[in-house]
Amino acid sequence: MIINEIADYVRFLRKEGYNIYIVFSEEFSEETRKALSDFLPDEKATDKTVMRSVFYDDIEVAKISADEEEYLSALSVPLKYMIERLYEESLKQISDTNEHDIYRKALQYIKEHYTEGITVADVSKHINYSESYFGYAFKKKYKMTVSQYVRELQLAKSKDLLENTSFSVSSVASYVGFDDFNYFSALFKKHFGLSPKEYRKKHTTLI
Repeated sequence: MIINEIADYVRFLRKEGYNIYIVFSEEFSEETRKALSDFLPDEKATDKTVMRSVFYDDIEVAKISADEEEYLSALSVPLKYMIERLYEESLKQISDTNEHDIYRKALQYIKEHYTEGITVADVSKHINYSESYFGYAFKKKYKMTVSQYVRELQLAKSKDLLENTSFSVSSVASYVGFDDFNYFSALFKKHFGLSPKEYRKKHTTLI
C-alpha cells in the first residue's frame, strides 16, 4: 500500500538524520489522516523550518517540512509523487468503495434540502468530508458540480409546479430556493428555451 511506502520512506529519512515531516490537509479522509498520524509534526515549526506544499489539481493536499531547504528540495520529490498517488487512491475510495454510503447519503441530503439554498460546503459537512475534496470527487463522478446538480433539481421542480399548480411565478421561484426572481427567470429561460410565464401558458395542465 502507498501508505506503507510513505511510512517506510519517512522512517528511512529520519534514521539517516533528516528531520522531515508531512502535514496532511483535511482533503484526505479522517481515516487516512489517522493512519498517517505518526508523520504529523510533534513540535512547532522553528525559524529554520522550511515547508513545501504538495498540490493536486490546484488543491493543497499536504505540506512537507524540513530544517534545510537544500535537502528538502531533493528529498521531497519522491514524497510528492507518493502523496499524489495516495490522494488519487483516496478519491478512488470515495468514488468506488464508499459509493453506496457516501454518495447515497449526499444525494439524499441534497434532495431533501435543495430548496434551502444549500451549497457544496453544506453537503460536505453533512457527510464529514472537506469541501474541495468532495466537490472534486462529485464532479469527477457526475460530470457536474454540486451547485449544478442542485440547480437541476430546482429547475425540474419549478417546471413541475408551473405545469401543475396555480402558484404565482414568483412564488414558484421562492419555493424552489431562488431569492432573485430575475435570476430565476433568466436561468429558467436559458434551460428550457421559454420564460416561466411562457412555459406555464404552453404546458399548464390546469383548465
